[in-house]
Amino acid sequence: MAFACGTAFDQVAASGAGLTVRPDDPDALAAAFVQLAQAGPESRRRMGEAGRRFLEREHDMAGIGREFADLVGCDDGPVAPAA
Repeated sequence: MAFACGTAFDQVAASGAGLTVRPDDPDALAAAFVQLAQAGPESRRRMGEAGRRFLEREHDMAGIGREFADLVGCDDGPVAPAA
């Protein structure tokens, strides 16, 4: 479960990894907890697996490093770790 942060893209919903609620809506948060509890362990397991797949696909460290290097204009290739 995650709080919606007002962005146009809801990664939790898009990945099937769980539920999102508005941070200023305690009734929605309580309802989401009830929904998750009633969903059962198999459904929660599938949500967790979907979240892991999404994270591995969209946020791998090598890809993040390449995106950052492109952003700052570093085209020298990978840097070896310090010995």
